[in-house]
Amino acid sequence: MSVSIWLKSFFGSQNTSENNLNLSEHERTIDKNTQAEQIHYNENLVNNLKEDHQKLLFLYGSIVESGSKFQYAQILEKLQQFKKTFNIQLYSKNVKLYAYLEQSLKEEIEEFKKIRIFRREMRNLETEINKFLNTWIDIDLSSHNIQEFSADLREIGQVLVKRIESEENLLYPIYAKAA
Repeated sequence: MSVSIWLKSFFGSQNTSENNLNLSEHERTIDKNTQAEQIHYNENLVNNLKEDHQKLLFLYGSIVESGSKFQYAQILEKLQQFKKTFNIQLYSKNVKLYAYLEQSLKEEIEEFKKIRIFRREMRNLETEINKFLNTWIDIDLSSHNIQEFSADLREIGQVLVKRIESEENLLYPIYAKAA
C-alpha cells in the first residue's frame, strides 16, 4: 500500500473508493493473494462436518416420520430446518474445506484435479437436494400429493446418503492428509 493511501486511511479520508482506485494492480493482486493464503487447516472441521451430517440424517428421518403420519405442517417446518442446516453446512464446506484443499493442493496437479471433479459432482448433488427442498417448501402438502412427495423424499435420501458417504470416505481423508 502506498504511503499516501495509508495516510489517507489513517487520518480518515472520506472517500474509501478513492483509496481503492489509487491501489496499483500489483497491490490489489498482493492483497488478494494474502487473503487466499490466510485459510488454515482446522483440526475440528471434519468432526464438525460429520456432526452436521448426523443432524441432516436425523432431520431427514423426522421428515420421513412426519410424512408417514400425514403431519403436513410438521413436514414443512422440518423441510425448512433441513434446508437451513444443509445450506449452512454447504457454506462452511465451501469456505473452509474446499478453499483450503484447493489452496494446499494447487502444486499437486492430479490431487487438485480430483478435488475439482469431486467438488463439481457434489455441486450436482447439492443442486438436486436444493431443488427438491425449494419445490416442496413452496407446495401445499396434502393427501393429493403426499405419495409424490414421499417418492421424491426417498430419492433425495439416496442422494444425501451418497453425498455423505463420498465426503466421509473420500474427501475428508484428503483434507486430513493435506494438513
